Amino acid sequence: MQVRLRPKTHHGKNRIAQHGEWWEVELVSISRKLMWLRSLDYTFRMSPVIMSKDFRSIQIMNDEHFEVVEVRQSIEPVEEPYVSRYPMLEKLLQWT
Repeated sequence: MQVRLRPKTHHGKNRIAQHGEWWEVELVSISRKLMWLRSLDYTFRMSPVIMSKDFRSIQIMNDEHFEVVEVRQSIEPVEEPYVSRYPMLEKLLQWT
C-alpha cells in the first residue's frame, strides 16, 4: 500500500522535497498508532557512492509533520479475492 503525504510544518516540507510525497507502507502498528514508511526512490545518501531509501515513522492520526491525504494499493497484481494486509489502517483512515 502506498500513501501520499501532505506536509504540515517546515520540516515536513523539507522531507517531501527531498524524498517525494508518495511512500510505501512497510509496517502498521495499531497499538502504537503509527506507520513505518519507506520512500519509493533511492534518495538517502549513506556514503559518497551508496544511496538508500529513506525510512520514517509517522502517527496514523494527528502526526506533527505530515497528513495522509491519499491511500492507494500498490501496482503489484493482487489475487482475487482481495484481502487487505492493513485492514485496521484502512478503517482508521476512513474515520479521519
